[in-house]
Amino acid sequence: APKCATSSLQALLIRHPDIFMCTPKEPHYFSSDLPGLSEAASAEAYGALFDAAPDGACLGEASAFYLMSQDAPARIFAANPNARIILSLRNPVDASRSWYHQLRDGFREDQTTFEASWALQDARARGDQLPSYCREPKQLQYREIYSYADQVERYFQIFGRDNVLVLLFEDIKSS
Repeated sequence: APKCATSSLQALLIRHPDIFMCTPKEPHYFSSDLPGLSEAASAEAYGALFDAAPDGACLGEASAFYLMSQDAPARIFAANPNARIILSLRNPVDASRSWYHQLRDGFREDQTTFEASWALQDARARGDQLPSYCREPKQLQYREIYSYADQVERYFQIFGRDNVLVLLFEDIKSS
């Protein structure tokens, strides 16, 4: 999930000699239900992100919104049923506030307080009161982004518990 140490995890994985992490960090290719986030418009464009990978390297990426995406788990599995998934979670209150500030800093959130943004979620889900520059309106659904139970369960159901590692922000930060 966003603001749950995905950048830290990516930085750690990049250091491993047998792992290749693509650039951009978050291509969001598999989250077809969040089209405003996609950095790779086709399978060919997505594959090209890994052209520099050494032979035999494990390939990875760190698209934070794959957790929220309804489509991503099944699409990832269809592309690679042997994929290993790492999910990083954080206290939802802390994460949603941090996400709000990142959106504000990037001009994707126009409300001057987190509370005002939170109160607009229903209206924004209907397409009302959206900021003028927000490529993906679902990014403003703080409650949905940080409602982990069903999201994690989707990955467990599709990949099996043995192929999904769930890490907590606090544990990543402390270690």
